[in-house]
Amino acid sequence: MKTLTIYRDGTDRPLLTGRHAANVWTRLRGLIGRAPLAADEGMLISPCNAVHTCLMRAPIDVVFLDRDGVVLAARERLAPWRFAQCLRARHTLELAAGAIAALGLRAGERLRWSVAAPAPARHSAAAVVLLALLVGACAGPAPKGQGETLALLGQADAAYAKSDWTVAEKHYRALAERVPNDTYAQFRLANSLARQDRLSEAAQQYYRVLARDPAYTKAHYNLAVIHLLEAERRLEDLQAAARPEDPLLPQARALRKTLDRAAIVYAETASPIPRAGLAARKKPASSEALR
Repeated sequence: MKTLTIYRDGTDRPLLTGRHAANVWTRLRGLIGRAPLAADEGMLISPCNAVHTCLMRAPIDVVFLDRDGVVLAARERLAPWRFAQCLRARHTLELAAGAIAALGLRAGERLRWSVAAPAPARHSAAAVVLLALLVGACAGPAPKGQGETLALLGQADAAYAKSDWTVAEKHYRALAERVPNDTYAQFRLANSLARQDRLSEAAQQYYRVLARDPAYTKAHYNLAVIHLLEAERRLEDLQAAARPEDPLLPQARALRKTLDRAAIVYAETASPIPRAGLAARKKPASSEALR
């Protein structure tokens, strides 16, 4: 997604910074699943003359602009699961609740913006769910089955955010059955299994994700960490079971030392592995330690 800076016409002082949703994937997702906007942040959606607040957790302010950036209309504190539209609008600016009043935005004034080139990125698989489920979801009654799937996605993400891994697993598994080609639900299911220390099941689930999307780097990373954790446990079992004279003991100890020297990067957005074994004992340093 592109980044942008928004100005009032006639001044070079930045009014807002934010993101520019300008393709089908980013427009459909909007603010869903993103951190709440700060008071000086916004999301400009182009082209767009209608927005919904499905799956959002808090109200937002909405400003509708024409193709020249002139403010046509505004909605303050649009609550979750609501819909707003301005047929003449070309752009829609989503802001934190209260921002319209704080910035003094008025109908008739003109905004302009500069857009920075986007960093290369692979679209999140969540966009597949959004494309299938959110088109028209807030404009009227949802088609049969889509409302239930949308609600299920919200329940799964809410449980995941609360670290309620058993509930998250249940909902993501059901969602994966409803939308079997979507890797977002499959990946979150794998993460939920890993968080419950069910490493073998999680590994199998990551392999399913990678079979559908070989470029899913987070799945590759998490799978690698799981294999390291499993290797550590197998070496522990070997040392516990072996006799003192077993010729494999020195090799097992050497491997354990190699694993102990590995600095595993632990990041919530990348690795969902339980804080046990390697991931608990190491102070994260650099992913380059994983070779």
